[in-house]
Formats: sequence, C-alpha cells, structure tokens
Amino acid sequence: MNPKVSIAGGVLTILGGLLMLLVGALVAYVVKTLTSGISIGGSALTSVLILGPVLGLIVIIVGVLAMVAPDLKILWGVLVIVLSIVSLFTTALGGFFLGFLLALIGGILILVKKAPPPAPMYPPMSAPPPPSGMS
Repeated sequence: MNPKVSIAGGVLTILGGLLMLLVGALVAYVVKTLTSGISIGGSALTSVLILGPVLGLIVIIVGVLAMVAPDLKILWGVLVIVLSIVSLFTTALGGFFLGFLLALIGGILILVKKAPPPAPMYPPMSAPPPPSGMS
C-alpha cells in the first residue's frame, strides 16, 4: 500500500458522500411527490432538488480519487471540505449532518496525511563503546 494514501480519510469521505447522496435523493423524492400537483417553477425546482444528490456523488468520487491519486491530496482534501460545507445548504442537508461530519473529518484526514520519512541509505552508526578503564 502506498504510504501517502489516507485510507481512513478516503473511507470516511466515501461514507459521508453516500449519506449525502441518499438523504438528498430521499428529500428530492419526497418534495417532488408532495408538490406533484402544484406548479412551482417546474425545472427550477428540479434543478434545486438534484443539487444534493449530485454533491453526494461528487464527494464519493473525490474520496475514491484521494485514495487512487494521493499526490493531489491537497486538492482532494480542500474539495471535500468545501463540498461538505456546501451540502449543508442543499437538499442533502449534509446527509442529516452526519454525512457532513464524516466527509469533513475525511477531508481533514486527507489533508494532514504525511508520508513517512525516507529510509536511511546506510544503517545508523552505533555509539562508540564506553572506555573500559574508567571508574
């Protein structure tokens, strides 16, 4: 496994995105069903309702990309954080706030993951033995 990859960050991001997707789709379905007989701007309402599930899908994709291409971890982490904050104000409701928290923590973990230090080329030198004649 690549030591630069934040597995925990990617998995939390994907779980948060799934919650955003599911909650956004559920809210969109309920609102569309309740307003089916009322003409409220038709396509404008549909555009607003579809935003939540689309944000959830994008967060899932970015979570996968964070694990596949860890060299761009700053981009992926910032995207996840921004999208999770935006999801609070859409029909996804941040995945009932839990999806928001999971994605936010995942994005932060993606950002702060550091690669381990490189292995030394030569074995470390041992300390010289103590002098034997001293008391």
